[in-house]
Amino acid sequence: MRKGVITHIDPFLGKGFIEDENGQDIFFDLELIQSDINAGDLVNFQIILGSDGLVASDVQQMFKRKEMNLSGMQQ
Repeated sequence: MRKGVITHIDPFLGKGFIEDENGQDIFFDLELIQSDINAGDLVNFQIILGSDGLVASDVQQMFKRKEMNLSGMQQ
């Protein structure tokens, strides 16, 4: 699994982006997310090839933004 941070969520469009450990932005569909996630949350995810390119799947929240310090470690 890859790790990344939720950088943007658009609840009206039902889409968002994760920045992975290499700085690459990966698209995800909110309908496929099982937990309540927010921008800034640290997540684990898989990458699949969708019709428009790379897509994050199996997104799982590791830590909520408020639970992390600046280094991304749990407080």
